[in-house]
Amino acid sequence: MFSRHAGSTAAMPQANSPSRMRKVLLLAWPLLSVVIPNLVIGYGFVIPDSCIAGFNELTVGYAMSIIGYIPAYCFGLYAAYKLGIQGRTAAAA
Repeated sequence: MFSRHAGSTAAMPQANSPSRMRKVLLLAWPLLSVVIPNLVIGYGFVIPDSCIAGFNELTVGYAMSIIGYIPAYCFGLYAAYKLGIQGRTAAAA
């Protein structure tokens, strides 16, 4: 997901190694713990029993709001990663 910078001292695991897969799952866990319950509760319990049941602009809008979590979360990870790299290089100087 992120490229390795010259200032980074962290070793990047191999492409298909278990430690890399574990790292990806640990990074994805907070996003999945928000998106999956929203989908299950929204589309499984709330929407079918409400006046907006069916495929319409309200259910599509609900899906788009959940999909909107993904770029916001990825940008947050990227920003945290960049700040971490800058903090390490500034502390080393």
